[in-house]
Amino acid sequence: AGSNFDLSEASQWEVGLKAQLERADGKRPTELTLSIYDISRDDILTQISPTEVSNIGNQKSRGAEVSVAFDATEKWRIGGNASY
Repeated sequence: AGSNFDLSEASQWEVGLKAQLERADGKRPTELTLSIYDISRDDILTQISPTEVSNIGNQKSRGAEVSVAFDATEKWRIGGNASY
């Protein structure tokens, strides 16, 4: 108690692409989504006991995501995604 902490700060960005690719067989378009992102947080506070908080430092998250969906038949639509 009584400690002064710096305010938390954060920055982030994300870039993405979404496309519908027409199919020659006349079925619904194949859908494709791609994105990359970067998230940074500094001066993160966490409660370490019922009466104390502590500055645990910083945290970063960055990665990429891809997803695709298409009609396999008239009644089946298949989709998948992956991230890193």
